[in-house]
Amino acid sequence: MINGLISNNNIVSLDLSSNQILEKGSNDLFDSLTNHPSLTAIDLSNSVPNSKNIIGNRGCYKLRNFLQQNKIFTILNIAENEIGKEGLDLIVEGLQCNTSLISLDISKNNLPTNTIFCLSKIKIETAVINCSQLNELILKSNNLVDKSIFDLYELIINKECKLERINLSCNKISSVGANKLFYGLIKNAEIKNVDISENYIEGAFDSQFEEFCKTNKTLSSLNLSKCGLSSESIQVIANSISLNCSIISLNLSFNYIDVK
Repeated sequence: MINGLISNNNIVSLDLSSNQILEKGSNDLFDSLTNHPSLTAIDLSNSVPNSKNIIGNRGCYKLRNFLQQNKIFTILNIAENEIGKEGLDLIVEGLQCNTSLISLDISKNNLPTNTIFCLSKIKIETAVINCSQLNELILKSNNLVDKSIFDLYELIINKECKLERINLSCNKISSVGANKLFYGLIKNAEIKNVDISENYIEGAFDSQFEEFCKTNKTLSSLNLSKCGLSSESIQVIANSISLNCSIISLNLSFNYIDVK
């Protein structure tokens, strides 16, 4: 199969999700495709439990090289592949020399809570020449905590950050982290879509949320579904949203709203 892919110069997108690809298969795949002239997107995620890809940490060795050397690749989905800190470190090494990737999905892995810190260091320290085009970051279901959002804050307030879409759903973020995120959005003019659904935010938003609604002119979609929000919190959101002119999609489903 790999030899066939190498010889075909027309393939742009390759979906290999749920194919029981393990570390050797991953390394062979990325090693062979490093200099492919047309491929811009690969999906190695999983949707069928009995046919899972599990590239793990060691399956990221050639992925690192691929990211360092390929100059046209734009979309990578490696969700649910049992990637941990070692694999993340390899991906970060690859991204340090990458200028083409715009979408990275590393959801449902075993990533450390400082994942965003690792990624932000790439963008903050070398943003002018490296990784400056990344505009979508999907970190769903990685046990990220409030400290992770403080790292994210440092990333999104940097003027070189080009992120437009962030998915932080299904993590362990509280109102502390959520408020820090909105504080960062006050200073960010790029991000258009934020998903922090299925985090038990519960606690009330502070004044930063109202200030965010007043000043942010770019965010168009905000997902706060299944966040344990009370009627009081929803009221704060409703009052603040009335001050905003950019949000056109607001998801507050599955909270504790008492409509009176």
